[in-house]
Amino acid sequence: MWAALVLSAATLAGQAIPALGWTAIAFWAVVPGLLLVGALPSTRLPGVGLVPALSASVTVLLATVSLWLGVWPPQLVTVIVAGLATGYAAMSLSRPSLPAFALPTGLWPRVTMGVGGAAAVLWLVSLPAIATGRSAAFGPLVSVPTFAAALVLAVVAFLIALRLRHTGLLWTMLALTCLIQRGTAPLTLDAPSVDWAYKHLGVVDLITGTGMLHRGLDIYQGWPGFFAAIGWVSVSSGVPAFTIAAWFTLAVTFAGVFAMYTLGRALRLTAPASLAAAMVALVVNWVAQDYFSPQALGYVLAIVTAALAVRARVSRVAAVLAVVVFAALVVSHQLTPFWLLGARGGLTLFGGVSWRLTAVLAAVALGQLAANFEIASAYGLFTGVDVLSNAKTGAARDIGSLALTVHSTSNRGRPSGCGGSRPR
Repeated sequence: MWAALVLSAATLAGQAIPALGWTAIAFWAVVPGLLLVGALPSTRLPGVGLVPALSASVTVLLATVSLWLGVWPPQLVTVIVAGLATGYAAMSLSRPSLPAFALPTGLWPRVTMGVGGAAAVLWLVSLPAIATGRSAAFGPLVSVPTFAAALVLAVVAFLIALRLRHTGLLWTMLALTCLIQRGTAPLTLDAPSVDWAYKHLGVVDLITGTGMLHRGLDIYQGWPGFFAAIGWVSVSSGVPAFTIAAWFTLAVTFAGVFAMYTLGRALRLTAPASLAAAMVALVVNWVAQDYFSPQALGYVLAIVTAALAVRARVSRVAAVLAVVVFAALVVSHQLTPFWLLGARGGLTLFGGVSWRLTAVLAAVALGQLAANFEIASAYGLFTGVDVLSNAKTGAARDIGSLALTVHSTSNRGRPSGCGGSRPR
């Protein structure tokens, strides 16, 4: 509640002081989830994963419903919600228990910190070389050896911490790996590097410029959740959507890691085992599906929905929150909800999850599809899926290069809907 109070008060001030406007981004990214987790009975799931997913879900649903109703008041609603949050947080304050902090002792914990520190230094040293040599064929992993070494050392430090089962060191090295892997691009590039991001920015600009949906224009108007949320945050904070897009991948990577950790805990894994699962999910993610796109947000929401659904067997609050997060997913992306329902259907057959909750989630997804069936059917719906065709690239300027051949070959195993010319 202290965090919610500070962010809410700063956001109220930011509506009058342009220099503090950016605090609205932190507000919508954190405060709704903090208030829900603090006000509702505990689901016994880690707040580190629930808070960002719940906050994103509230923002998506609020912005989408506003568009459906034909009103678009991001700044006014931000002031109202921040004011209510400030009052509620102030009344709910309790004396915080400050965690004891101490540096790990012993030889191997110090070795872990040393290896992690070396990784951080090598990464920082690599940034200028990456910024000036970004046209290299295979990118920084090959063209900048210190960058590759930094990433390897960060993973090695994590593995040592895993052997020690030291949770604090595990979190530190996991965060460092996230920064090295996904923080490099926004620090060295002037703009988002994935071409589809600019089409998505155009959709956001259309929504913020008109404050309404344009039914029938394209498929995005039927599934506007992601674009509406980005536009909502951009208008309420005064930060351009272009800037948000540049840092989106790093933010969604952290949210994905937190979500995977939460799923591990929901499955009753230990904290070190859950962190190991999060690290595996991070290091194998090399096909750039976490760029500025609806499916990147959908990935995070799907994992948290799965975690809540597992916990729903013993917690009604978890079941309700699962429906809320899934609803935000349903209005944001066309394919991810059905991928998740397919996984849940298999688990339901074996008694792993509640069939009642699965039925509710299916009703939500099918209702959204029915409301936009005319739009979706124009894109072939579930027919004509061609994974190899969907993985093809249109980078004509690079045709014939070894780099493009390797990149295309490695991407051919991607699921349909993650690349190519099909609608995102």
